[in-house]
Amino acid sequence: MYIWLQRWTIVAKLRFLALLGMGFLMAFAVWQGYSTYQNGYEARQKDTRHAVEVAHGVLSWAHGLETSGQLSRNEAQGLARHALMKLRYNEREYFWINDMTPNVVMHPIKPELNGKDASGIKDPNGLALFVAFADKVRKDGEGFVPYLWPKPGQEQPVEKISFVKGFAPWGWVVGSGIYVDDLRAEMVAYVQKLAAIAGLALAVTVVLTLSITRSIVRGLNKAIRVAHAIAKGDISQDI
Repeated sequence: MYIWLQRWTIVAKLRFLALLGMGFLMAFAVWQGYSTYQNGYEARQKDTRHAVEVAHGVLSWAHGLETSGQLSRNEAQGLARHALMKLRYNEREYFWINDMTPNVVMHPIKPELNGKDASGIKDPNGLALFVAFADKVRKDGEGFVPYLWPKPGQEQPVEKISFVKGFAPWGWVVGSGIYVDDLRAEMVAYVQKLAAIAGLALAVTVVLTLSITRSIVRGLNKAIRVAHAIAKGDISQDI
């Protein structure tokens, strides 16, 4: 490669160095965007898990009222359903409850599902998602399940990943999720911003490279003219 570079003119070398620097800058922009996406994804997963654990605590609180004799099971479960139905975090994120059958116990966004068998509800990929929730709890007690589900107020399903946690005393599963397309949109916007900055840097680099190249070429041409003049015996200072 060294021999290959030796064959290049100074102008070509300068242009190559400029393009190499911009290549590294663009690669950094892409890496930074992906890293931002991954960090945001993991942070939202953590937030969702913590939120579900809080909801699970609400179920434990209601169950405590049952075991203490203050409420019947139906009353305690009704209290828990009502509390979680109204509970929100991050302004719009919600919780749902299903059992291990799986029947929907409470869904605040799609109340028409309440009390119905959800085993036949599938996403566009054919995943029986409420069955998957119950299976995850049955196998691990809690965990994340990816699937497709429409956002509130929309019909088109989008990528979502939910954290579910079992509540053994009542045979319930409580869960909540995050929409992945939001994170991807944030990543795209971030990369576009970095690309704009990189484009500006590229424009400045091109201008500076051309300016430096012209200066070097002018200097070399003048040196060549001076050398030729001296070789001919012309030693005037204004060549």
